[in-house]
Amino acid sequence: MTSPYSFEAMRARFQELTAQIAQIESTSPRIARDENFLNLTVAELASLKEQIKAHEAGLFELKTEYAFLAKALGGKSMSDGGV
Repeated sequence: MTSPYSFEAMRARFQELTAQIAQIESTSPRIARDENFLNLTVAELASLKEQIKAHEAGLFELKTEYAFLAKALGGKSMSDGGV
């Protein structure tokens, strides 16, 4: 059985996190994507903020784990075929 702290296991997890983060960020309802964002009311902006907050729940934790793995892998996360 491979240790979860082996280079291969950490690299595999790094790749999983990369995909998860990209998926969340690519589907996040960003204000900048809405060409009419300047015309939104305060209530609509508050609603949009809550939608983004709900959509991106857990993103901070994923990015934190991603950063720890990147450091543990010593910059080798992109070598041998990339992430």
